[in-house]
Amino acid sequence: MMTEAATKGAPGALDLVLYSVAVAVGAVVWAVIRIAAVFDPAGVPFALPVTDTPVDVQLEGEASPASRVLTQAAVLVPDLDVTGMVFLVVSAVLTVIGTLVVVGALIRVALAFRAGDFFARRVTRGLTLIGATVFATALLVMLSDAMARRSAMETLGLVYEPLGMLDLVAFAPAWIAAIVFGVLAGAFAHGERLQRDVRGLV
Repeated sequence: MMTEAATKGAPGALDLVLYSVAVAVGAVVWAVIRIAAVFDPAGVPFALPVTDTPVDVQLEGEASPASRVLTQAAVLVPDLDVTGMVFLVVSAVLTVIGTLVVVGALIRVALAFRAGDFFARRVTRGLTLIGATVFATALLVMLSDAMARRSAMETLGLVYEPLGMLDLVAFAPAWIAAIVFGVLAGAFAHGERLQRDVRGLV
């Protein structure tokens, strides 16, 4: 027979699972759309730097063109080589895998919190897994996108420029999130040890 606490906690746990499944499905759908775009005959769009030159551009929603200075342009690369296409697909797959791992770990941590196990081993492992996954996924996706961009620039006959600080800044939220989860994992691990020591003294 279910206890009153378990009965009250069941709907909340079910909502958590449903939200997590929705996020996972959304990630898979996004990956499928992105992978399908790789094989678009019109070409794959890449954001490439351009020489700072005033051009007449009519932005969406504007009534007439206006003179602006472009520093970057989205260029369609219709003849992207196999290497570039593979790296784009790998980037999408890595994003999905990372998302699924993080969602699964978050479910485990949330269920542990709902059960009152704040300083349990599964909480520490879950937070550690989230931090490591976010860091590894961001790093691998950044490298995969960079290699795909290199293939695109070589296809267009351009000289590839290695990753710079601005490329790293674009992934700053991921680096910060990984650090935060790493710190939380260390804090909860310390709390777990203290709790174990206290129980040993009782």
